[in-house]
Amino acid sequence: MKKKEGAPKAASKPRKKAATTTSGAPRKRAPRAKKASSAIPAPRIDYPQEAERISSSGYTLRIDAPQNGLVAEVSIDDGAWQACRASVGFWWFDWFGFGSGEHVVRVRLVSDEGPLSESPARRCVVEL
Repeated sequence: MKKKEGAPKAASKPRKKAATTTSGAPRKRAPRAKKASSAIPAPRIDYPQEAERISSSGYTLRIDAPQNGLVAEVSIDDGAWQACRASVGFWWFDWFGFGSGEHVVRVRLVSDEGPLSESPARRCVVEL
């Protein structure tokens, strides 16, 4: 018989033995863990609290939200969205020039692709 010319045959890989229990029964595989959700949680306005009364001419809002490559923005009374600053694990917004009366605050998280999630509206009352 003649040998075939060409590439040498690759050695076959040895087969792994199936896992078994001490009694010899096949071992069942553990279920795979579910992947964590990639959804971004809505930011939470810590301060002002709902219906809080503010009696000073300036107030600093505190927002609890992720900081990993995101930006938090605040809108007051449906005004323009304004960027917050990140420090010590929170987002902060220094609010000045507001008038007496009820105000509505909203916060959203933004990435390079656009808005991701938004907080529920938070109402506060300013008494100057």
